[in-house]
Amino acid sequence: MLSIRPSRHIQRALRVDVVRLSLMMALASGFLSGCTTSSQVRISAKKTVQADPMVFYAKDGKVVHVEQMHPKSLFEHAGESFQTKDYNKARLYYMRLLTAFPQSSYRHLAIYNLALTYERLQQHPHAITLYHRILKERPDTEESRDAQFRLGAAYLITKRFQDAVKIYSELAERKDVETSDQLEVLGSLGLAYYHLKNEVMAEDAFRRTLRLFHSAKSKQYLGNDYFAAMAQFYLGRLHDDRFRARAFQADKDSMKKDLNYKASELLTAQAHYLRAIRIRNPRWVVSSLFQIGEMYRQMYDDMMRAPIPKHLNQEEKQIYADMLKKKIRVLLDKAIVAFEKNLQAAENYGVQDDEIIKKTQQQLLSLRSLILKEHLQGPSEQEARRIRESFQPKPSDSSRSSARSGDPFPLTQPSTRPSGLPSSSAPAPFSAPTHRSRP
Repeated sequence: MLSIRPSRHIQRALRVDVVRLSLMMALASGFLSGCTTSSQVRISAKKTVQADPMVFYAKDGKVVHVEQMHPKSLFEHAGESFQTKDYNKARLYYMRLLTAFPQSSYRHLAIYNLALTYERLQQHPHAITLYHRILKERPDTEESRDAQFRLGAAYLITKRFQDAVKIYSELAERKDVETSDQLEVLGSLGLAYYHLKNEVMAEDAFRRTLRLFHSAKSKQYLGNDYFAAMAQFYLGRLHDDRFRARAFQADKDSMKKDLNYKASELLTAQAHYLRAIRIRNPRWVVSSLFQIGEMYRQMYDDMMRAPIPKHLNQEEKQIYADMLKKKIRVLLDKAIVAFEKNLQAAENYGVQDDEIIKKTQQQLLSLRSLILKEHLQGPSEQEARRIRESFQPKPSDSSRSSARSGDPFPLTQPSTRPSGLPSSSAPAPFSAPTHRSRP
């Protein structure tokens, strides 16, 4: 992007009027023709000169500045504003360029960049409209292909999942899509199917993403492992969802089947999450560890809420509850290990995702309070003090778990590849947009 200093003339609350000036060269004879001699013949001819549009900056009803516009200058000012994250100013520049110079060579780049600007302003319906303009006006071009990618991402964000399936299915058929982009297409297609609750098609798309990733990563530098890690994570989510959806029934035989089913789905989901962690994309490392901790906490809660056999008397029911609580205490320990590991991973990878870090800390506080209340009846003063001190998560909390033997969630060093790490804790369904700077 060309580096141009932004205009210093733009003021707040100024009404801007764009006027095209037509200068008529025959307004006054002294201005146009000058004096003539007796041998000269005065020729009166009208000439029209079309000047570039001008912007009048007014304040309190008075013009305080006049600026002549040029498409290149407007495009560069818009790009500079976009790069400095002043998206409202970038939007005004792009709109001014498209209004004043509708046939400019910058037109389609300005439309594309304006759509990106609307994305950054969280005005995705406007972005969708502009991407459709590019598809209509510039079919079978690089701009059209990139617009399809951005359109699919906007559909996912606005929860138009059926439209996202359509656009990503079309992209999957294109022959001019590079491997790294194919990973985005297949991963995003799987994400759209996942939200449509089409588990079969979602799993197929996620597995295709991983097959492509593992076959290509040894042959070429893919530049980004984001969508492969996302696909592996969501394969885990499919089993995670099944695990959470199964409730314990009252009769003994059904309860045994429910327990076996839930345990199997939990372990399968955990295996997928661990594979996602091994890809080492920071976004999905912290998401996977958080989900593992959540599953163990969920399993504990589900078992504690499971129906107690009806044939037991009141005393027997209390003994049953106490034995069950003691038996499944290990689930809470596993959850704590996962949440502590998550804080450690967030620190190691430099993840600045405040939402997921906050949720992890809240879970740790809740679990430690639960253990102190329900599982440490009459603890020694030393043990009680240790538990209380651990209520507020500290950086040192995460380091304690790394010293444990048999660590179930070993962490590796962060990948040196670009991660495409988003700031939001919600799974981001698209890679970073490309802001275009050249016509």
